[in-house]
Amino acid sequence: MTQMQESPVHSDVPIQRRYNRGRRATLALARVESWRLLRHPAVLGTLAAYLAEWVYSVAVGGNRFPVLQDESRFTQMPLLLVAAGVFLAVHLSVLRPARDAVADVYEAAALESWQRIVAHVLSVVPLAVIAAVVSAVRVGLAAAAPGAVGNIAVVEVLTGPVVVLTAGALAALAGTAVRSTAAGPLVLTVLGVVTVASALSATSAWRWLTLVALEHESIPPLPHALLYRPTELHVAYLLGLTVSAALVAMVLSGLRSRRMTVAVAVVLAVTLGAAAAQLRPMPTQTAQAREEARTAPAGTQRCAVVEKVTYCAFPEFFDRHQQWAEVTQGILRWLPEDRVPGRLAVRQHLWAIDGKGGTVNSAPVQEWAADDAAAGAEGAVMVGTRWGNRNDADSSATIGFAAALAARLLGPQDGRGPVAQLCGGRAIVAVWLAAQATAETEQALRDRMSAVVAGTSVSFRPVDGVHTLSVDRRGVEAALTLLERPASEVGPKITRSWDTLTAPGLTVEQAAPLLGIQVHSPAQAEGGATGC
Repeated sequence: MTQMQESPVHSDVPIQRRYNRGRRATLALARVESWRLLRHPAVLGTLAAYLAEWVYSVAVGGNRFPVLQDESRFTQMPLLLVAAGVFLAVHLSVLRPARDAVADVYEAAALESWQRIVAHVLSVVPLAVIAAVVSAVRVGLAAAAPGAVGNIAVVEVLTGPVVVLTAGALAALAGTAVRSTAAGPLVLTVLGVVTVASALSATSAWRWLTLVALEHESIPPLPHALLYRPTELHVAYLLGLTVSAALVAMVLSGLRSRRMTVAVAVVLAVTLGAAAAQLRPMPTQTAQAREEARTAPAGTQRCAVVEKVTYCAFPEFFDRHQQWAEVTQGILRWLPEDRVPGRLAVRQHLWAIDGKGGTVNSAPVQEWAADDAAAGAEGAVMVGTRWGNRNDADSSATIGFAAALAARLLGPQDGRGPVAQLCGGRAIVAVWLAAQATAETEQALRDRMSAVVAGTSVSFRPVDGVHTLSVDRRGVEAALTLLERPASEVGPKITRSWDTLTAPGLTVEQAAPLLGIQVHSPAQAEGGATGC
């Protein structure tokens, strides 16, 4: 009788021991599955593709002038490839008992089906850690670039690794809900289609309900305060999606209880709450800050004086004035001493913030001029937030600023309204001065011309969406001819003949002998037309 009375007291001990053994076995299985996952062909293949893309981008020059808040976001898209490999590998692992026709053997094992699901989800954690390390290294290398500006957005960097974890949980759910190997590729295809659709709708709010929220390519780099990216909510949404998928898979695997039902309901509610919170409209404070940055940026910018030239930029882009100063000095060195202005200013501007193309008539050029005058930088040359030669938009902005600066140094421009027009000798001088200033501006001009397939004039836009300078194409082509010669040969000729070459009305044909080049007459030019 005594033994029968004592047994209930000790009845929880075997249960606790079984629980501890089950937990240890689950973690042990997670370690084994993780090692299998790291060696799976789908994972190895996608990791190799990711590294190949990275190595290629470095080999071709990479981005010498990165904006770190953007580089932080750019780490996410390549990791979608790794996430796809993880999805396929985990899905096949979950289906292994059915694929190998050993389901009965698995049923006789010490672990319950739901515990094996937990192990499969946990097996993705090491890969997510690897993705986080790789993303951190990638952003760290960008931050180490001499031309880097901005600040690293830690949450943006963490989003990609969380997506990898989410892919593993969704794969476990797909493999539990539909016991078919064909279901994995089908689900992955649907996810891919949704991702592409969100990329094509990169200004819509619903893109935040997908794995990665992209930005429209026409939006220039922005200061962090002007960005409206609810990244913290998005990561919470992704983590909620991950936990929800894992819990539902566990329920489908046999773990059914009131406590589990409550847990699923709570996690789903949190996930839906985070999803809905992402869709809220832009805060009034952010909208006001954007409008101020568009129309009157002087009050929020920092300025520096380099060689008697004042450079003003948004605080996160302040170091960019070093590249602007290099271009400015490269242009000023060939001006006659009596033509070097006593005061010169450069100010950074934004226009196409919302992904909507601006036009010259709607751009606040007059407001910018008034803002510059009020800040003591009257007549400042405008420059945008893009820089470098990474793509056509960056190249266009780089040569756009250099050309606008060179055109300003020539004196009053032709044309009416906010668009200046350069023709004849003035066009040749301005474009050559702009292009020869640095290696970046020369390459930017060549990139710009490769993008201009037709037309009698070439437009230069230092700021996204703002057309401020139009140059006769024949003058640009003559300047390209001059670029084939050393600047030390061409520069002195321009300096000596400055007044003649920059005189209004001097044609390309009249300027060519002074510069030692030959040009086609208008009748011989393509189409027999001229932009002036």
